[in-house]
Amino acid sequence: MQAADRGFNDVLTRTFSNAKELEAHRTRGYELSVRLIERAQKEGGLRADFVPEDVVLGAVKTPV
Repeated sequence: MQAADRGFNDVLTRTFSNAKELEAHRTRGYELSVRLIERAQKEGGLRADFVPEDVVLGAVKTPV
């Protein structure tokens, strides 16, 4: 997907201050990711040094 759509990485890493609804969805997704990461770390299913930014990095670097 990233190779076919060069704008994908840009969308993952930017903010959209003029698109309030889109920014709200992006913020909600980030908050849910943080909660999921914290829960997985607490339960021992995820390394303690994993951070939310690793999700975006993984998505950007993963070829499809």
